[in-house]
Amino acid sequence: MVKNIENVEFNLKEKKEFFASFASLYESGMPAGDVFKSIANSSRNEKIKALCNSALNQINQGKTIEEALYPFQKQIGTAYAALLAAGEESGKLEHILSDICSNITKQQELKSNLFTALIYPVCMFFFALLVGMIFMFIVLPLLRSISDYEDICISSLYISGIIKIIAVFIFIFGCIFYILKTPKILHLVKKCFSSFWGIKGILTNYYFTNFFYIMSLAYEAGISASKSIMLANSVIGTEEIHQKIKRAEKMTDKGTPVSRALNITGVFSGYAISQITAGEESGKLDKMYNIIAKDYENQTDTSIKAILKLIGPIVLLIVGCMVAIIAAKGYSAYYKAIFSML
Repeated sequence: MVKNIENVEFNLKEKKEFFASFASLYESGMPAGDVFKSIANSSRNEKIKALCNSALNQINQGKTIEEALYPFQKQIGTAYAALLAAGEESGKLEHILSDICSNITKQQELKSNLFTALIYPVCMFFFALLVGMIFMFIVLPLLRSISDYEDICISSLYISGIIKIIAVFIFIFGCIFYILKTPKILHLVKKCFSSFWGIKGILTNYYFTNFFYIMSLAYEAGISASKSIMLANSVIGTEEIHQKIKRAEKMTDKGTPVSRALNITGVFSGYAISQITAGEESGKLDKMYNIIAKDYENQTDTSIKAILKLIGPIVLLIVGCMVAIIAAKGYSAYYKAIFSML
């Protein structure tokens, strides 16, 4: 049971469940109070239950959907909360809910692609580490004992080596668990990791994809340009880019066109700026935002495939070198034993 729903966060899967249920029930013509009550009764997720029960209490007090969900911006996302408010005010809530579900699905697909790109090198790293430890804790001592004519119990050598390997892996996973449970260290690790060549570009394109999808949704909801940029900027995970876009938000608040304000930031491609300019002239900014988001999404996929192609040969080369060293050590011990017998 979740006691303080205000202190917890929703992941993408939980957001998708909430908004998908909300959209389907609201589109059926069910009143807002009954929507929250139905979700609370049917959902198995304690966090979603707590949120819906709290929102239901607000609705029963005569508050709007916007007012009921306002305290839960941290859970459902600041941008999505603002889009819901705009949708309710403009009478386009059904359409906005559908668009939010589509946007979350796209984020899940992008995140899945990123995870796929990272899981392969991580697995290969641990495999290479395992091979290295087998060589260090089992093969080398065995070869050394053979070359030095030491009387050694092979089974005890194997057991000792396996215990050492297990101890190393326990230590590594213990450190990983500690990092995941310590926000400050986790933030520092993410910052260092995102600065690596290739990874930085993928994450930037990932942020820009979500940025322009949010911009499209905000434009459809009738939200002002400056507020749209503010909402979309909430998905940017790089502080430097976040601050530059924040300056663009202030410029549009003073009447500067979106294309010019975002161009001055210097973080978006010329293609993106030209599409926004065309959208402003034709009055079809929402379509242009979607086109730009799709372009950044394609760039993300291309970058992921390129890194996978690069990482594969590098990891295989490392593993191959380890195998070569083991073979060299083995032949060295073998010939040493033969020559000592002559």
